[in-house]
Amino acid sequence: MPNAPIHPCFQDQAVTRLPLTYRRLARSNDPRAPDAILDIIRSERLTPTQELGFLPLVYRCLDPATIPTSFEIDNVGLGVRVRLHTIAGALSLLVDMEKMPGDAVPEIWPRVWPWFCFIQEHGVLHPKRGPASEAQCFKRFAFYFIGKRDLSESMYQTLLSTPGFPKLVTMCADSAFDDAELPGEIDLALEEIPPFLGCLQVKPGSSMLAEIVEVAGGSLQDLGRLITKFFSVVSLQGHEEAAPIVAYQLIELISDVEGVLLRTPDWLDAVPGPLFNSLGTYDFVRPLIRVMSVILQLDITKRQNSSERDFVTKALRRCLILLHRLLIVNMGRATFSSALEAGLIPLVMRCATSRWAEEIHAPYIEPLFHWIIPAGFPFHSAILPMKLLTPPAEATQPAFLRSLAYENWLSFLQRGRPYAAVAASGCPEKRVCDNCGNAFPRDSVRRCSGCLTLHYCSTMCQKTDWRNGHLGLCSAYRDTKVVLSSKTPFHQRAYLRALADYELKTNLPEICNAQFAFLRANPFVRVFVTVIPLPRGPRERAKTIRVESAAATPLGVLSTGRDRAVWNDLLDRTVKSAGKMHMHVLQLPGEDVVVPLHTSDDKLFRGVQALAGRVGLELGADSNGEEEIRRLVESLDDASRGLH
Repeated sequence: MPNAPIHPCFQDQAVTRLPLTYRRLARSNDPRAPDAILDIIRSERLTPTQELGFLPLVYRCLDPATIPTSFEIDNVGLGVRVRLHTIAGALSLLVDMEKMPGDAVPEIWPRVWPWFCFIQEHGVLHPKRGPASEAQCFKRFAFYFIGKRDLSESMYQTLLSTPGFPKLVTMCADSAFDDAELPGEIDLALEEIPPFLGCLQVKPGSSMLAEIVEVAGGSLQDLGRLITKFFSVVSLQGHEEAAPIVAYQLIELISDVEGVLLRTPDWLDAVPGPLFNSLGTYDFVRPLIRVMSVILQLDITKRQNSSERDFVTKALRRCLILLHRLLIVNMGRATFSSALEAGLIPLVMRCATSRWAEEIHAPYIEPLFHWIIPAGFPFHSAILPMKLLTPPAEATQPAFLRSLAYENWLSFLQRGRPYAAVAASGCPEKRVCDNCGNAFPRDSVRRCSGCLTLHYCSTMCQKTDWRNGHLGLCSAYRDTKVVLSSKTPFHQRAYLRALADYELKTNLPEICNAQFAFLRANPFVRVFVTVIPLPRGPRERAKTIRVESAAATPLGVLSTGRDRAVWNDLLDRTVKSAGKMHMHVLQLPGEDVVVPLHTSDDKLFRGVQALAGRVGLELGADSNGEEEIRRLVESLDDASRGLH
């Protein structure tokens, strides 16, 4: 309403604050007047109190009724451009919010917002100066506006009542970092982050964050992209000092948003929310790991203030909590691969051995170690060199380096070094068709699209296997937990298959001895399994490899229907393979996993079987057949030991 009362600072009597020579200019309707006033203000010829005399002119220039239409922009051109540049000049007067009374802010905002949206959409070019900074003026105004710390609760509510205000939270920050790649703009962007985040970390009892999250709706995707941008910028070289404060504020923001969305005060105990899914879309784990690496490299010994050192430690701990949640609670194959490529394993090792290890390791580093122990082997190129794992002197050794988790890590790493090349491939160079039993190059064998477990060399073999029973067992293979099925993560399948293959190669004499003793005592058993216990750590000795009857092993009497059906089907396939398929059970800490392995021929199985039958007749009942087994192992070629 044109006759509605306005704040005194926007009324004509405010012009009397100006010197007499400028009063006529302030009352002028010339569209070039604000541009001239801007030059006067920049010349610093006026005091802050005198500058407020131009506010009535600014108020008139911001009238939403004068916003150009798309037709005017396309057809009028020069005059509209001049007017837009004038509006930007008027807004620049409002950038420093200390020059405007606090109670006048809610009144000017409804006029600022439509112009902000318009310039963000169309952009502005000054007719003489070329590319102008109108959008930058609006952006800076919005940053200072929403980041003002002393706004009252009523002012926040006024902002929230403005249509489209929640979208501004992501729009203005997104605009800031679109320009961050330009020279000199990164420092400016980093300066604007704290006040921007300050508007979200509002006073207790304020509903601003809840309103932003609920009203914005689909803008959570924009918020996820924005947070990823923030982390990417602070990890750039030359801006290391800003990393702790920005990372801490951003993680607090993530925590607050997840708490609002999930209606829970503790975001770590909740299921992954929409914002976490948004962060995963933008591959957030990469910049997070880079920021953590930057924080670890900071020299906190130069900081005499203990509160600063404590804050750096707190920021690193919050980053570690977020990394723990992203990888363990909301883990996917793409997230895992990105984390390894970004340096996950060296980062976790540095966290464990850093000067902050005592404060940050529990309970977040140890779960990460237990998780990446099997994960690191398929990607051995990312593993930290062993020389970097040498513990420091006992006097300065953190508690984590004396824990069982760290010893387990070293044990598995040292144990895996001889077959790192095998594990890196994730699977052998050849695959065996689960129907005909023949070996083919890996690229020519296709996996069943239903169970993602069995492989076939041709469509004919797949159809034949389906008619022979796989049609009814396909879903059981997909859902079982006792074999390497589609439910088993990719990196774990690759690691366990490589581990079973390595145990078969390195412990072949011991395995043959165990099979020989079993077949000698049980000559009528058709199918047996080789049980390989794995030590839990360097303090535990490796247990003896043993061979058991498939019917007597605990896996043979499974109570779960699906697991029992899959187990019986694997035993039938072992019998049909005529000695080419071998059943191995890896006894991991807390669980047993079945890993079927194939050989190119039946020399290994037939050789041990024939040797067990000859012992009583030719070698005598008291012979243990050790010499004969040694000769058998030496006579086997690579094709008989496994697929390569």
